[in-house]
Amino acid sequence: MARDKDGAIVTTTTNSKDSPKGLLQVLSEIEQYSVAEKEGSSIPEEVLTTEKIRTYWIEGARFSAFSVVATLFLSPFMFAAHEGIIPVFGSYSPSPFEKVFIILLTVSASLVTSLLIFAILRKTYCKKITRRAIYALIFGMAFVIVLSTIVMFIVVHILYFNFLTPDHILLMLWRLPEFLRPGYNSYLWMSKFAEQLIPSVYFLTIVNFFSILILTLSVVLGKMKTRRIDKYRKIWR
Repeated sequence: MARDKDGAIVTTTTNSKDSPKGLLQVLSEIEQYSVAEKEGSSIPEEVLTTEKIRTYWIEGARFSAFSVVATLFLSPFMFAAHEGIIPVFGSYSPSPFEKVFIILLTVSASLVTSLLIFAILRKTYCKKITRRAIYALIFGMAFVIVLSTIVMFIVVHILYFNFLTPDHILLMLWRLPEFLRPGYNSYLWMSKFAEQLIPSVYFLTIVNFFSILILTLSVVLGKMKTRRIDKYRKIWR
């Protein structure tokens, strides 16, 4: 442990069991660093250990991976509902309200997480320790978002054009035993649903772009707030 210049005791040792578990706990710790540095406390660099940096990175990456997978999974159903392939609330012709609801449901995993982080980080006082913690979290999220978008984009295109085009689906169905072979209507439904994979992955790319934009903006606004506070402090001294 160490004392800062105000006499407050700051813990510099870290137990792996005390590492933050979950995005909210990571954000809470960043807020604590921000408040401490804003109040003028000198936080020892040892407080932000390599283990904690790794944990922040992993938590950000984990939530981003979940968000990307959830968005990609829901996107084909969103496009299928808009095209009248599957029903929404029992109707194959969704109303404008239902269409908006489907879109919001699809993007909720990605954008809600980004907006939560934006709401917290834009208010932080970003000095040395807080900045390092924020960068670990944001870089972890951005890395996984970019990597998973590229991988999903390539995999979905390969999967569709090599296995799920109408001709490929028809060929696979004809290879089934006759008693298992679905009828024409089922083949038509499968073909139309598979066609939604391509617009879905483009939609995923757009959503992920805005997610990174929101995360970046949160860091920029946090830095702007920090500079503004430091500027006024110099004037008031």
